[in-house]
Order: sequence, then structure tokens, then C-alpha cells
Amino acid sequence: MYHIKNDKRSIRSATLIADALERLLDRKSFMDITVSELQREAGVGRSTFYRLFDTIDDVVIYLVDESFRDILADYNNQTRKVFTKKILAGIIGQSGKLLNIVAEGRTDLIVRPIKQNLQSIYRYDDPTIGREAHYRTAVFAGACISILLSWSENGKVETVDELAEILDGFLSISDDTEMEDDNGFTDMK
Repeated sequence: MYHIKNDKRSIRSATLIADALERLLDRKSFMDITVSELQREAGVGRSTFYRLFDTIDDVVIYLVDESFRDILADYNNQTRKVFTKKILAGIIGQSGKLLNIVAEGRTDLIVRPIKQNLQSIYRYDDPTIGREAHYRTAVFAGACISILLSWSENGKVETVDELAEILDGFLSISDDTEMEDDNGFTDMK
């Protein structure tokens, strides 16, 4: 878990650490990066790292959460296809670094924060939505990662628009019974 206070110093240090992780990922495997190496690359002390993050995994989760900040802020004004496109573009925008982490077997570091961010927009207090929303967000997060991994394996030929169209088509499949949520998203019952 990360523990970043809403003050300039904490945010600046967290940004330095996140940027350092991205630079290190250009040079080596995620699994080979150590906290010592990360904090040296960031130019921060070990105590600063541990004040903000428990593990390197938490830095990845922080990166995903930060990429979702703008996407979620405008959620109510988007169709599912636009929302899907923004999520895919956000992950791709990390220069493939997040996909490299997933390819190393750490899908959880991307899927879990995507799920948690998506769950923040559903109304869990509504018993008809809460339970189903948990499963919908899991399927959506997994589908985003799966389509991006396939895209990467196939040479990254398609545009983000084409990927969003493919994923939206997959998510629209139903057994002739569909439910539309308050934001106009059509989901399977």
C-alpha cells in the first residue's frame, strides 16, 4: 500500500520514485529491480521510499491509480466505448512498461487497481448493483489487460480506437437480456 499525503513534498517524492521506476523499466526487468536501486535512481533516501511505499509493487499501483485520476473524473459524461478507449490509452501511454510488468506474470499489479478504481464509480449501497458491479469490474479489468497483451503479442498493429471497438464489442455480447446502467452502459445481467 502506498501512503502519500496530499502535500507538495510527498507528492514530489512519489513522482520522483514513480519516474525512476519507469526509467529502470527501460533498462531491466521489473523482477530484477530492488528498493535500493529504485531509491538511488530517484535521488531519495530509503526512509523517504518507505514513508511513501511499502514495496515496489505499490509504486506500480500508484502509477495505475494516477493514470485513472483524469479518466474517472469525467466518467459520468462518457459512453462505455469512450471510457474503454481512455483506459486502454492510459495503459498504453505508460510506454508499454505496465504491459511488460504483466508479461512478467504480475497481472495483479494492474488488474487490482483497475478494479478498485472502477468500483469507486459504482453505487455499492444499491443492493441491485453492488454485487453485480464487483463481477463486472473484474471482467472489465481482466478484459482490458487481456486485449492489450494480445495486441502486444500481435505486433501492436491496431490503434487504440480499434482496440476499444473490439473490447466494446466483446462487452456488448449478451444472452438477449441486457441491463443499461445510469451512465448508458449496457451490461449483461
